[in-house]
Amino acid sequence: MQDLKRYAIVSIFLHYLDDSDALTLMTTTRVDLDPAFESRVDMAIPLPNISFEAQKRIWKTAVTHIGVNLNVNKVMRFIDCDLETAEQGSYTAMNGRQICSCIAAAAALARQSNETFATTHIRDVLKLGREFRELMDKTPGNARAQMKHYARLVPQ
Repeated sequence: MQDLKRYAIVSIFLHYLDDSDALTLMTTTRVDLDPAFESRVDMAIPLPNISFEAQKRIWKTAVTHIGVNLNVNKVMRFIDCDLETAEQGSYTAMNGRQICSCIAAAAALARQSNETFATTHIRDVLKLGREFRELMDKTPGNARAQMKHYARLVPQ
């Protein structure tokens, strides 16, 4: 039944896409698009990965907007000096959404434990994210897709 609902939603979306005269811009990190959807794409514009310097600017901006008590100097020093080498450079290829999500999760950890936001919160979230990616990389394709599907169904 769940697949039937999904197919209905996709069908309606594709119908509206076909009938639209508007310029539609969409972004994705997926490379395995559905053939019915892919056949409707007229032009794909690849975006380059952002440099680590640009990533650091995103980190700093995100940190200044989290609204929790923090030691700004320590956190900025971590971003400037330690982030690039943390876990053998594992965190130098993140996009803006991943960075902002990491900061938000780290801030939630700090709030939950009534602590001042610190680099330990960032490190904990980065480590959990890395461990999750490693688990997903070890999971066979079909099971991985099923895990992603069920993860979307879990209430947040």
